Formats: sequence, structure tokens, C-alpha cells
Amino acid sequence: MAAYPPLITDVNKRPVPQVWDPVAGVWRVLAGFEHGQQGRLLDKNGNPIDENNPLEVKVRELEKLLGAMVENPEAWTVGDRIKRVETLLRSGEGKISIAGQSGGLTETPEPAAKTISTSVMEVFAGSSRLANRAGMIVLNEGAHTIYWGNFNVTVETGYPILPGDSATFETFNESVVPIFMVAETSVPVRVVEFK
Repeated sequence: MAAYPPLITDVNKRPVPQVWDPVAGVWRVLAGFEHGQQGRLLDKNGNPIDENNPLEVKVRELEKLLGAMVENPEAWTVGDRIKRVETLLRSGEGKISIAGQSGGLTETPEPAAKTISTSVMEVFAGSSRLANRAGMIVLNEGAHTIYWGNFNVTVETGYPILPGDSATFETFNESVVPIFMVAETSVPVRVVEFK
């Protein structure tokens, strides 16, 4: 068996990626697509994916949607998003699954403005937790993240609710489940409990 010449090394004497060239009888440094292993994304017809042949994952529709959001941000309020979901459901294109107590609301929900502070606090809409509540929705109206969890939740251990996002907490069988929240600074929220 013929002896190969020494491998090519870098300035620290470590081998670099290389391939044996049997015609020239030497090692050659791998560069780009020359000899190295490579991966390319191809479409279903074997054509490379690039800006002229994008991977079709509704990219065009997403670009249109993002453009509309930038051009008309006030049209993307929570109410407008709910209307679009309703339209989607009416068209038969959307699917929805509803779980929880049957029969709908049994009392008129009363939203309340609250402030989540740096001290852990139980969250509810009124002066105390609504008795036998079926659920609660908390909307983060502030510019900072709030965190929820059990009675000793911290900003490090809690689950985040980002600015502008909301979280829905449902309880079943009229169980009493307290929800606690905390933030790194005072954050305004909107809270509604319902039966």
C-alpha cells in the first residue's frame, strides 16, 4: 500500500478539512462546494430553493399579511383579530374545539384594571376571588412581561405573559385555583373572571 503524504494542518498544527486527490496524488483543502459534504434544499421537482423559487409555506400570504400590519396597525386590534377568527369559522375553513362547563356564562363578567407589582400577588378582578369561578382572563396591557405561577412564583420561575398578550385560566367542577403573578416593575393588566 502506498504511503500518503502528511495531512495539511493549520497554524496550530491541527488537520484542516481536506480530501485526497488521487489524480495529483496530494491532499487538497476542502473549500465550499468543491469536494465537501453539503446540503441543499430542493423543491418537489428537484430545483434548488432560493429567492426566485421559495419554499412554499404560505410565504406570499405571510408577506401580504405582514405588509398589511405595517401599513395599517390599528386594524390589528384584539377586536379586529376576533372578527377575523369569526369570519374564518363562518367560512368553514377554521376548526375550533370548546371545552369546559356547558351552558355558557352564568353571570355577567366584570373586567377590572389591576397592576401587577414586584411583590407576588393573587390575581382576581374584584376585591377577592370570584366564588366558584369557571375561569379568568388576564391581558398584559403594559410594556413589560408579567409572570404567573403558584404562591411563590418569581420572574425566574414563572410562566411569562408578554406585553400585549393574554392568558386564559380555566377551572373545572367549580374548583378553587388561585393564580399568582409578579413582575420586575409595575405592569397594568386587565382581568376578567367568569362563571
